[in-house]
This record gives sequence, C-alpha cells and structure tokens, in this order.
Amino acid sequence: MKKITTKAVYDFTKCTGCHTCTYVCPFYVVTNPTERPLEKEQTPPCRNECLSFNDVEGFVALIGQGKFQDAWKLIKSTNPFPAITGRVCYAHCEKSCNRAKFDEPVAINALERFLGDLGHEKGWKLAPPQEKKRGKIAIIGSGPAGLSCAYYLALGGYKPVVYEEKDAGGGMLRIGIPEYRLPKAVLDQEIEALKEMGIEFKFGLRMGKDFAFQDIQRNYDVIFVATGSPKSSPLNVPGEDLPQIGPGLAFLQEVNSGKRPSIGRRIAVVGGGNTAIDSARAALRLGAEVSLIYRRSREEMPANPDEIAAAEQEGVKIRFLETPVGFAPGKDGIVMKTIRMQLGNPDASGRRRPIPIAGSEFELAFDRVFLGIGENPDISALPQEIPKADGKVKVDGQMFTTVPKVYSGGDVVTGPAFVSKAIGMGKRAAQTIGQYFDQTPSQTQNPVKVILLQDMNVDYFDPCKRTDIPHKAWSEAKRDFSEVIGGIDMVRAVFEASRCLHCAVPPVYDESRCLGCGNCEQRCPHKAISMVRRDDPFIVAVDMKTVDKVKVDEICRKARFNPEQIICYCTETRAEEIAAAILKGAKNPAEIGAMTGATSGCSVECIQPLLRILEAAGIDPGKAQGTQWYGRTTTVWDVSREVAEKPQYKKFHFQDDQELMNRVVAKEGGKAK
Repeated sequence: MKKITTKAVYDFTKCTGCHTCTYVCPFYVVTNPTERPLEKEQTPPCRNECLSFNDVEGFVALIGQGKFQDAWKLIKSTNPFPAITGRVCYAHCEKSCNRAKFDEPVAINALERFLGDLGHEKGWKLAPPQEKKRGKIAIIGSGPAGLSCAYYLALGGYKPVVYEEKDAGGGMLRIGIPEYRLPKAVLDQEIEALKEMGIEFKFGLRMGKDFAFQDIQRNYDVIFVATGSPKSSPLNVPGEDLPQIGPGLAFLQEVNSGKRPSIGRRIAVVGGGNTAIDSARAALRLGAEVSLIYRRSREEMPANPDEIAAAEQEGVKIRFLETPVGFAPGKDGIVMKTIRMQLGNPDASGRRRPIPIAGSEFELAFDRVFLGIGENPDISALPQEIPKADGKVKVDGQMFTTVPKVYSGGDVVTGPAFVSKAIGMGKRAAQTIGQYFDQTPSQTQNPVKVILLQDMNVDYFDPCKRTDIPHKAWSEAKRDFSEVIGGIDMVRAVFEASRCLHCAVPPVYDESRCLGCGNCEQRCPHKAISMVRRDDPFIVAVDMKTVDKVKVDEICRKARFNPEQIICYCTETRAEEIAAAILKGAKNPAEIGAMTGATSGCSVECIQPLLRILEAAGIDPGKAQGTQWYGRTTTVWDVSREVAEKPQYKKFHFQDDQELMNRVVAKEGGKAK
C-alpha cells in the first residue's frame, strides 16, 4: 500500500525526446507516442535537413507500428512523389541522421521508396479536397518543381494547367535520369496520379515557340515558371564543334527515350556532376569502355558520392585533375588534347580552383566525347521585367518574382540542384499562391531547435546493423538498363523503421496515473522533469478482502516468502499484496506496481521478489518494455541439497541461513513456519 502525494511535471521546452523517462518509468505512465503527426518544440535533424520538408520521423514511426497506409498518407502530405525521391534523392536526411553517429543511419530512402511503391501497388488514393476553389493557374514546365506545385495546388482545391514542351511530363526526371535509377514506369504512375487529381497537362508546347509568355499572362490569374536548366554548358575549346562531340544531356535524352545509339568503343565523358556520371554509366551499358575526365579531385566532385562509387564499381575509369584543352580529328576517332591540373585556393563555389600545370599536355584518343560540365536555364522567352541574376530567375523566399502574379522555382531559379529542393520550392510556391487567392498573409515559420545526438541519452539503445538493401551484382548491373537497387519488403521495412531513435519527439505522459516514484526526475539528462505535491493525494492498494486468502498464501509459500514479509520497504508493501495483485490480473512488475504502489524498477532489490512471486504464480513476465526489470538472482532457497552438501561449500550454512531468515520474519510479526 502506498499513499501517492507527488507527481512528475514535464517542461517540454527542455525535453529533447531522448526517451529516458519512458525506459525508467516502472508503471508505463510515460510512453512513446503512437499518433502522428505531432507538433514539436524541437525537430530531428532528418526533418530539418530534408529539402522537401518531409516529416521523416513521422512516417518512419508509423511504418515501425505497421500502420503502412497511415504512413503513406503522411508522407504524401509532405512529399508528392516518394516512389521517385526514394530512388533518386541524395538523402540529406540519412547523412544527418543521429543514428549515423551511433552506428549506421536509418535507411530513410528505402523506407520512402517502400511507401511510394506500396501506395501504387495497393491503389491508395488521397481524399479529394472538400472545397473546389476558383483561380486559373498556369505552370510552365513539368519537372519536379512544376509537378510539386501542381500537386499541392490540386490538394488545395485548384485545377492548375501544366505546359510542357516534351511529349510527356517529368522534365529532367524523364530526360536526365537513366532507367537503371528511375524506371519510366514509376514516373508514368506519378504523372497519371496527378491527372486523376484533376491536373491538366498540355504537352508539346514550348514557350517562345508555340506560345508567348504574354499569352499566358492574359489568360491566367497566376503563373508558376519552372522551366528547369535544359541548356548544356560548352567547354569553349578548339574543336568542340566536331560531330563526335556532344552534350551528355542530349545523349541521356536519346537513351532515356528508349533508343540504343551506336557510340563506338572508346568513350570519354567530361565533367564531375550527375549528368557526367549518368552519361558514363549509360555508355557502359551500351558496351563502351568509358573514361570520365574531371579537372578537380574526388573531394570536389559535385555528383552524388554513391553514384560516383557505383560508376567505378561498374567499370568507369575516372581520371582526376585533367581537362581537355582542344579536340582534333584522329585516324579512327578524335584526339583529345589534355592538360594536367593542380588545385589552388577555393573559388566562388567553395571548391579548390583547378590550375593548369604548364608543360603537362598530352593526348588521348576516343571514338566519342560527351560533355557533362553543367547545365543552365533558358530564360530567353521570359519578358524583360521578370528579375534575373546570373542567368537565372530571381525570387524571394515565397517564390515571388516581384512581377504581379508571377512565381518561379526549381532549377530555373537555382541552376542544376537536387530533386528534393525543386520539390520543396514547388510546395512553397503552391502555399504562397494559395495565400494569394485567399488573401491571407504569408506565414513565417518560427525557428525550432534541432536535436543532435549529444542532446540525446542513448544508454537505452543497442547498436543495430542497418538492413541490407537489395542490389544487383556490379558485373550484372552494367549489362542492361534495368533497375540496379531493389526495394525492401514489409518485414524489412518494419525492422528498419524500428531503428529510428525518434529524436525530438516528446513522450506521452498520463499524470493521473503517476505514482510519484521519481525515477524520471532522477534520470532525465536535461532536467525537464520535476516532482511536485499533488492536490489530490490518493492511496494505491489491493483490497485483501476481495481475493482468495488461501491462494495468496499458496503463491507466497511457493515463492519462499512469508505472506506478511515486506517486499518493498519504500511503500511497506507485503508479499501477500503482491500475490493478491497477481490474482487480480497483474502480469508483470509494472502492473503489480500500479495496483499496489510497490516500486518495480528503482533498484535490483525490489524487483527480485516481484519476479519470484510472478514465477511462483506460473507467470512469465516476458521481456521488459523499457522498465528496469532485472533477471532473477539466486537466493539461499534456490540452492539444491546436492549443491549445498558439496565439500567445497561446507563453510556456507545454507540450511541455517534459511532458518535464520524465517526466524527474523517471525520476530517481526510474521507467521513463518
């Protein structure tokens, strides 16, 4: 029996979501939340680093609970294309994952892809908007920024019209990313889903050729410009106009349209970005021997490090610190005049500047050369009044161009960047456009504290290896354009999601059930919990009149306890009360504590008798769900006669000790027999 006079009080502004309290609470009063999404005082680094503003921890938590459709709904509210980003995103979230500093990062990309693919497989649909809104909106360009903007506008009740110069949607997703990374069937599914939402697509219409920007201005209330960066940068060296030399992006577009051009055996790709890497890997799949020429070192390469490593594994030879200075016709191809480079001080890009080494020129022979040194926006068809800087459209933080009703985002604003960043800019533009139509002021998000690993207490987490992601053997991968990396199944998804530390997520606390043990206050590493006196003190006890006394005595005797022996001295709870709680349905130390007040997790001493009495009642409490349940220790009553009579144990008087313990209990008022 215990009189409860105190309770824990949480200051959630100090809580980092380290979950220490959920592990040390012996009564399950503090638990991890199961409902998502959550409003948080802090944010985990995965969410903070996501360029498309995904609620990463939220959908991962729901996967871990097996709530796949709920997880899909949540991710679709923050990322329109998880099946795409789960394949091609650079995964800034994984790089920032606190688990990466503990053992290995959570495989967030694989979980994202899992949800996207599962949603298509199950045919899940988002509920249509309750209100249909007026407002004619044109989106020029169907790359990730344009598609994202259209998606969120459609969710908001609008019906935007998307203009695209190609015959199919996707922009750089379609023409720039090879099939082995992003199957066109996946992209087509996403485009079809947008059409089902009521989004209209007008294909084969190029701004400046098939329509003028001014025509769109006259016919629509709002315009979102998302024309990307489709222009390949030239090298500006002699011989660059030879027919064997061409843009890597044009080569990728040809390959991604399903064609398999004859390119020769010896191929050079110049550049260190994604276009260069994709061009090199595509050329390998056409049977070529590929050399990638890059003027800086590996550390300065802007391409995804995983893609660089994959290219090398497949057989691309990367020649660092070299660059072409001219081309000339050769006997059976072209001659690349090349010079070696050295690195100087960082330039405007933050990377070390490549400097030619005088007198280091040499020649290389190739059949074809593809240039992948960068892409630029084509803003020639945009009117003069739209602000521009460095060949790109200039916008504010709300994607507004300063020209009335004209917004812009994606690569036409940033230059070639991440798919996730373009998606995030499209989302932001859709929010701003909605506020424009609703005539509501733009909302500024308050900065939140990012919880890093040093803010967490990982004492209660065990190292756990990241799940294996299916992957084709490198020798097989380069033989065709089929997808290299596979997806994970439900079992692997739940396992991987369970590795999440759920950083920054505050616990769920039911103060009405708090028994005031103080474990949480003592163990909280950030002093976010304090104990205060209750206004409504109450008694926790088992009414012994409501249980079978004979059965109570039977359990106590089987556990080798006198029924009146005190088990928990902090609360003066006796063995008979513990047995009574078990007869009333308690199946583990936490449930016993909730019925009797006995502290079930503050020390090794208290927990041992509870486990003994449970065992005597024929109950296996199972694995502890966070509370400090210790394995049962051996006592004097557990020593068998065979062991006690061994010569080496003669100095131990086990029988005498048992009798002594019984006499002590009897002297204290018990009924030892």
